[in-house]
Amino acid sequence: MSLAECAVAVLQGKGHSKQILVLGLDGAGKTSVLHCLATNHVKRSLAPTEGFNAVCVSTGESQMEFLEIGGSECLRSYWKMYLPKVLLLIYVVDSADHARLPVAKQLLHQMIQNNSTLPVVVLANKQDLEGAYCITDIHDALALSDIGDKRKMFLIGTHVAEDGSEISSSMKDAKELIAQLVLEAQIRELAEPKTAACANAHRLVWGNQETIWTPSRGAATAQPSPRIVALAKPKKDFSRNQCRPLFLYSCGRESTIWERPLLVNFGLPSDRLLKLAEPKKCHPAYLQQRLRQSSGWPVSPAAMNYKATPWIQKLAQPKMLHPEFQPAREVPTQVTNVLARSSSRLQCLAGPRVVKASSFYENICPEAVIRPVSKFAQEATASPRTLELAMAKRLHPDFVPMRGAEWPVTQAAKQAVATPRLVELAQPCKRPPMSFAQFNPDAFTVKETAKRAICSPRIKELAQPIKR
Repeated sequence: MSLAECAVAVLQGKGHSKQILVLGLDGAGKTSVLHCLATNHVKRSLAPTEGFNAVCVSTGESQMEFLEIGGSECLRSYWKMYLPKVLLLIYVVDSADHARLPVAKQLLHQMIQNNSTLPVVVLANKQDLEGAYCITDIHDALALSDIGDKRKMFLIGTHVAEDGSEISSSMKDAKELIAQLVLEAQIRELAEPKTAACANAHRLVWGNQETIWTPSRGAATAQPSPRIVALAKPKKDFSRNQCRPLFLYSCGRESTIWERPLLVNFGLPSDRLLKLAEPKKCHPAYLQQRLRQSSGWPVSPAAMNYKATPWIQKLAQPKMLHPEFQPAREVPTQVTNVLARSSSRLQCLAGPRVVKASSFYENICPEAVIRPVSKFAQEATASPRTLELAMAKRLHPDFVPMRGAEWPVTQAAKQAVATPRLVELAQPCKRPPMSFAQFNPDAFTVKETAKRAICSPRIKELAQPIKR
């Protein structure tokens, strides 16, 4: 099978829309990087890829399918055939191959210039070799700043260690980033609206008598039979040319509303119809097992023949409304038609309250401050004067700390004997509480001397209520 036939077979394969394309020049280390992502172990590949290399990696959230295409000149013409069918592009470059970095830059810009939304992850491989460019030099050499702001572009420095060892931390970060980008791309793909099954077919609109599918040429040129022509004729109107009202169904079709004929044209129903119209009686077994909430309980003859007393008939009548009862108003407050103008004070009070900016942390993100700190402020070194002012102030020599709840008691106070007066004063008050004052009639008794007392003019003046 030739390379062209192999490319067509891969494009027509199942699940090609979820693949991750791995490209780069020959010798950049694409196969080694792909093996590290798939097995989490290092295995160097010395021979360049001649054709295609497909690897499937299963993660906890999704399944990633990588497709690697060789980077030789004879295979670079197949790169553009896969770009419209992939979710993510991984471009691997050799950081130590300075001579071919311009070629890698030209091929990268030519591929993605027509696709402005495809995410790109650039892996600057072989960072462990001597003379390899750093991340900043790779960014400038590939002119990644000219790719565009709308595209998601990431640049990660990677290296492959000795065979059999575990992958480096940078390779683990690259794997996590690729899994996250693939998951986001799959969510965006599922969120896109599906295309119609037949885009050129006429849609059905209720009431316009249009067909859903376009009729074939044979159906359009067919001649109806006499039977079909007879059935297609409208039915005869037996309404004696009366103008009847029309009723519109939900589909838009019209239908006449027929009037009910007079009852004089109908006879009385027969005995057979009257017997069939009677409700069926319940089975005796059902009447014994039915619930108390059921409405089918029989009524005894005594209850049916019972005559209500005048008092029961009076209680059974509905209650009349109170004479002062007022029904609910439709409009709570009648507003006049006069257009009043609000004052400046009312407009100020009606406006929303503006919260002043203050130095505090938001509840949503407690790690981020409201006012960002500049880079110069973070790297600044405090002067001796600033360090001296930042130190905590010392306490005053006469400062007395706050005393605890327990006060020290002297030995003399512990051996003191209370007098009978102190013991009397230490007893709790025997006066009943105010809540029980209503049960004690002698709680607020007035002495005879108080009744015979005469108030002075000053007390009478103070007893008068304040006049405002």
